[in-house]
Amino acid sequence: MSCLVFIGLLVESIGLVAHARYLNTEQGEGAAAHYIQWTTFGNTYLARNVSLVLGLLISAVFFIWAPTGISAALIGIAAGLGMIIMLLVGRALFYILVVPTTMPGAFFWKNKGFEEHARDIGLAEMPQVGVVPDLH
Repeated sequence: MSCLVFIGLLVESIGLVAHARYLNTEQGEGAAAHYIQWTTFGNTYLARNVSLVLGLLISAVFFIWAPTGISAALIGIAAGLGMIIMLLVGRALFYILVVPTTMPGAFFWKNKGFEEHARDIGLAEMPQVGVVPDLH
């Protein structure tokens, strides 16, 4: 199982590195969001990446040297919780920083203009948008 976890985290880390390199050469909404991620949310971004590397190291150690007993269970539980938190932080960063292409220069998170725009064009009817539709 640790081998599969390692492969999954490795693929995710390669994807994140490739995406960051691409956004550093790009201009537009994605590059703007990446810049804000590095500056305003830099510590959160760094913590997420450090957690990813720690997850990679722990899964590699478990694959090479399979500990047994209660210590292995505790390490596995701690690593699993750490990876879940890392994934949730990654999703939160995405939803906080994504720039809506329907409203260039705007952000989704706590944006009253986007909320009104989503209601006007029907996006609010989709639950994944996170905007409460007009109820009256």
